[in-house]
Amino acid sequence: MDYKIPLKNGLEATNEILQINNKAKIIIVSADKAIEHITNEIGAISFIKKPFDNKRLVKNIEKAVKGEVNSYFKCI
Repeated sequence: MDYKIPLKNGLEATNEILQINNKAKIIIVSADKAIEHITNEIGAISFIKKPFDNKRLVKNIEKAVKGEVNSYFKCI
């Protein structure tokens, strides 16, 4: 989930998604590192700062899909 999306920010959208499905695994992506602390508070499983290496994003997605994350973790 990108932080800057049309109509609302990614944090608002994440909150809405988790209200519908509290098991959703959401990774916040943003150039603004200052929002990293908020991502954990709203239930995202990870934060990746832009620009990022695609391999990092894929690795984080794989962890989420495999169920290797149950709570917040920093991007590796």
